[in-house]
Amino acid sequence: YGIMHSFGHGVGLDIHEIPYLRSAVDCNLKENSIITVEPGVYFENELILPASIKSWGKYVLKNSDVLTITLQKDCKLESMGSYALWENSACEIYLPDNLKTLSGNTYVIKNCKNLYYLSIPNTITTPIPANAIYGSDSLDEIELEEGFNASANFSNCTALTRESMIKM
Repeated sequence: YGIMHSFGHGVGLDIHEIPYLRSAVDCNLKENSIITVEPGVYFENELILPASIKSWGKYVLKNSDVLTITLQKDCKLESMGSYALWENSACEIYLPDNLKTLSGNTYVIKNCKNLYYLSIPNTITTPIPANAIYGSDSLDEIELEEGFNASANFSNCTALTRESMIKM
């Protein structure tokens, strides 16, 4: 498997600072350095994120060329906030099976121009904000896991399938 992304980078006044942790670059970390750790196992065009992920920040997969985004079964991630998945090339996104909320007062999934399939688990316990899924004009199918809470708000999404509506 090829690592297509750096292992991490320094964080300071800017989010992306030296040192850049890449396999082709030698770097020495100084004591008390603050760095990111950007986990992921890449299988050509598929990104499978480990179950150990507990938090998800803004712009994590911005401008990513990965076509399928999946989180492993029994993922610890319970919330995805503003700009969690923004302007990437994903065609399919499978949200984690323990996700409880798409939070924030703005977009969670935005401008994923190739996105045609989105799987949402039935563990979401809060209404989905109307603008949580926005600007993904190719989105043809939103699959809701059986038992999904029908009070969730999809007012800006017309891509619910007949099968998904029956499951609600």
